[in-house]
Amino acid sequence: MSESWFDQIDRTPVSYAVLITYVTMAFLTDPMQPTLDQLVDHGAAVGILVADGEPWRLLSHAFLHGGLLHLALNSYCLLNIGPPIERYMGWWRFSLLYVVGALCGALSAMTVNHEHVPLVGGSGALFGILGAAVAYNIRGGRTLLDFLENHTARWLISMILLNLAVGLFIPVVSNSAHVGGLCGGFVLVFCFLDTGRRTRVDAVGRVIQAGWVALLLALLWYQMQPVLRFDFNYKQYLAATDPQRKQVLRRYLIGYERLAPDEEWIEEHPPKTDIPGVRLRQWIYEQPSFSRKIRDTFNGWKH
Repeated sequence: MSESWFDQIDRTPVSYAVLITYVTMAFLTDPMQPTLDQLVDHGAAVGILVADGEPWRLLSHAFLHGGLLHLALNSYCLLNIGPPIERYMGWWRFSLLYVVGALCGALSAMTVNHEHVPLVGGSGALFGILGAAVAYNIRGGRTLLDFLENHTARWLISMILLNLAVGLFIPVVSNSAHVGGLCGGFVLVFCFLDTGRRTRVDAVGRVIQAGWVALLLALLWYQMQPVLRFDFNYKQYLAATDPQRKQVLRRYLIGYERLAPDEEWIEEHPPKTDIPGVRLRQWIYEQPSFSRKIRDTFNGWKH
């Protein structure tokens, strides 16, 4: 006999409470395409505002989304991975996991992003759930071969790699938040939370565990190099080559009156022109055949 919706909600209340919050916040802003003003007013994580006495944004951003597609994808992911992990962990551990994933994702993204760039979305926290699932599998005492032969484990790894790959090609996707949340969830379960399983891990298992930790830390280090980010390079190119640099900075990095830097800040942050990605972007924009098309594409995006 299949479990009813009411039974599922009763057994996994936090997952469905998060989903309801997603939808509620979407309608409080705009479910189709919220403006930057709406997102910032309702809790988007912006480095300069967090540093100015609004640390709650490190968590509130994880319940906001940048449009209907963003909301739908994260809601679908939450419904697929949230309830099984919550049933296994219990509601309070799962709540802690979501908070830690959101915090680590926000801190990671703000380390990489410009201090005026807003961050929204629950994907950092969702990656934390994925990281926790990986940690549970490893702490269960499985060898590497057993882990990869398990269907659930293969699905987890595929989900992680697929989402990271998407983030490499879509500038508005924050892979730094994804990796930060992934590492936060993994470390929380692997190092601090009791899994309820006391399987003895031999020397080979410990080497495998250390390898997973090293891999996640390597991914985090790699993602912390902003010169590899397509959107970062584009903004640096604008700052270095556009004759109206001050207006460009305001248009692409601000867009909201509370975030506007003063003239002194602009003068103290000169453009960087010695980054390989900037030089490559400059060469692309100097090609007359498609430079206008690229400019028009970027002009249509909302950051």
